[in-house]
Amino acid sequence: MKYNFKFSIIIAVYNAEKYLNEAIDSIIDQSFDFEKNTQLILVDDGSSDNSLEIALQYQKDFPDNILVLSKENGGQASARNLGLKYATGKYVNFLDSDDYLSNNTLEEVYNFFENHFDEIDILAIPMILFERVNKPHRLNYKFNENKIIDLIEDPNNPLLSSSSSFIKSDAIRDYKFDINLVNLEDALVINKILLDKKKYAILNTCKYYYRQRNLRNSTVDTINSKKEYFTDRLKSFYCNIIDYCLSKEGNIPKFIQYLMAYDLQWLLKLPNLDVLETEIEVQEFWDCLYYVLGFISTNVVYGNKNILNDVKPFFLYLLGEEKYISLDDDGSVLLNVGTHNVDKLSRHKIWLDIIDIKKDILNISGIFLTNFPNQNISIKVIKESEKHDKEYFCQYKKYNSFERKNRTFLGFDWIFPYNFDVKIPLVKNESSKLRFVVNYQDDEHLFSFESSLGLNYGVRLSDFSACISKKHYIVLFKYSKLFILPYKYSSMLRYEFSNIKKTIKDKPNFFLSSIFIRLAYYILYPLFSNKKIWIFSDRPDFADDNAKHLFKYAINQDDDVKKFFVLNKDSNSFNDMKNENKNVISFSSLKHRFLYLYAEKIISSYVNEDFINPFFNYNKDLFDGLITSQRVFFTAWSNQR
Repeated sequence: MKYNFKFSIIIAVYNAEKYLNEAIDSIIDQSFDFEKNTQLILVDDGSSDNSLEIALQYQKDFPDNILVLSKENGGQASARNLGLKYATGKYVNFLDSDDYLSNNTLEEVYNFFENHFDEIDILAIPMILFERVNKPHRLNYKFNENKIIDLIEDPNNPLLSSSSSFIKSDAIRDYKFDINLVNLEDALVINKILLDKKKYAILNTCKYYYRQRNLRNSTVDTINSKKEYFTDRLKSFYCNIIDYCLSKEGNIPKFIQYLMAYDLQWLLKLPNLDVLETEIEVQEFWDCLYYVLGFISTNVVYGNKNILNDVKPFFLYLLGEEKYISLDDDGSVLLNVGTHNVDKLSRHKIWLDIIDIKKDILNISGIFLTNFPNQNISIKVIKESEKHDKEYFCQYKKYNSFERKNRTFLGFDWIFPYNFDVKIPLVKNESSKLRFVVNYQDDEHLFSFESSLGLNYGVRLSDFSACISKKHYIVLFKYSKLFILPYKYSSMLRYEFSNIKKTIKDKPNFFLSSIFIRLAYYILYPLFSNKKIWIFSDRPDFADDNAKHLFKYAINQDDDVKKFFVLNKDSNSFNDMKNENKNVISFSSLKHRFLYLYAEKIISSYVNEDFINPFFNYNKDLFDGLITSQRVFFTAWSNQR
């Protein structure tokens, strides 16, 4: 067959005026001559913004290469189907309107295809996520070299995206994207094509840049909150590909099972089925899901590196495996699903949220997150000192926040957070070590082990900032354990020297500025540590809320507290506030940063960390141990402390 172009790039466009130029320019600016080699088809799917006007201007500039089509809104699948009718290139790609390609992509893809034309119908390139997150796609591990993947020999290589894939025109010409299927319409077409040769190529020398929007308003971001994501999607994609395989192959090839398992995990980890309105709809969903699961073997799920560890036990459970408790050879408690061990209690660690000392009481809050029900768990802290050891039992706490409630999968309680508080009396001039012991007990099993510790965000300790000084005490985090030591300035400097040594060795972002600030902090510590400093703020860009009015009241009180208000220097409110009181300082200035470290209280009408913390845009781990202030938030809707 004769082709007019080497490539046809089809872009379905819907309200993409913010991103469309970048997508189109990434095709025009390819190292592979655009005017000679590439057809660009822009299908406007009833946009209400300026997307169509942008597309038409590009068509005017490149009339021989760019074709603009316009239609009523019908979804991405229908736009791609229309564009495919006009494609005259040898190879086809479906670039999304808010994404872009590295500039060597078409040249690299063409050369590889031409050298392996008879072996493959599809070639894929690695996907790089950007904007909201910046990281490689989780399936990029397979792009270790330019090669052809044989899906019979190496079936665990799911391919779902037509945007980051290039397809022979001859191979896709007889297919259409399903207009009733949202989000998996391209995976359905791609994998039907793959069933012919059961091979595809991968290149690691070029990139597809996939935008995850900050606004979370793309189809991928919103689809799982809609009813169509459930039963309709099971029927239109999973049942469709199952029926196609049974008709063509007489069975479900392993690579299709791996594909289905990979994508199903995102459905299985949804918390509930509340979007389904009636019992009939819920029952239809479960009937359809169990039908699909009947074509996936347990071996495809267990040991599958592409399935998240938290959802894998639930997946196996739904495959019909029994859930039960047993003991390991070392006496540790195991959770089993069928013949597979899916969790071991002793592999988990306790994560600390709060470490604070008030009136010679050490207050600790934390979480122990496992697949084992909380009613079988208890935690105690053993304080070991030279004189004696003493035990303190942690109090279980129930919270309503999503992160601290039992985590459910499709309505099943499956992951259990054991939230706890413990208060430990301290003795001045006493050195002690804290051991956290987890106990498990049910009708048949009894097990205890000493847990290592991890540090959650907000605990104000980190690997680079491993100690906190509080009046008479130093809290030291070392070897994943906590030590309570008598405060000595010389001891504090010794531990700080260790922090700086690690910082210099690892060279994290902002390490030089952090070393300067840390050294200055400890040099000035004897002068400032006993001063009472309160910092007030509303938003960094304005002062006209509760904190401003409280500051005006507090500044006139006769006490020993130094009070400051923080604002961006270019804020419209800054000069007015500064004229009223000299203790108004610029947000994130050097003075603000030092005062923040020594502050007794941070008082704000907003809970947003970036509104109050001048180190927010730095590497927070480098400053954690220095920040010991109490935070007080007050708003019209919250009285949090």
